[in-house]
Amino acid sequence: MSKVTTLEAAEILSVDDSTVFRWVDKGLLSADRITRKRIIMIDVDELRRFAQNNGHLFDERTARKYAK
Repeated sequence: MSKVTTLEAAEILSVDDSTVFRWVDKGLLSADRITRKRIIMIDVDELRRFAQNNGHLFDERTARKYAK
C-alpha cells in the first residue's frame, strides 16, 4: 500500500494542493492524518479510484515516482 502527501497527490491529479485538502476535509477523499500539522497521507489506489470516479486525470508516471 503506497501513500503520497497532499502535495504529491495534487501533482498526480494536476490540481492545487488546497483542493486536495478540501476534498479530504469534506470527506470526499479518504486519507490518514499523521499529525496536527496537517500532514496527510493518501493511499495511491484510493487516489486512483477517486480520480476515476470524479473525472480527474491520474498521472501514473508521477504516481510511481512518488509512491512510498
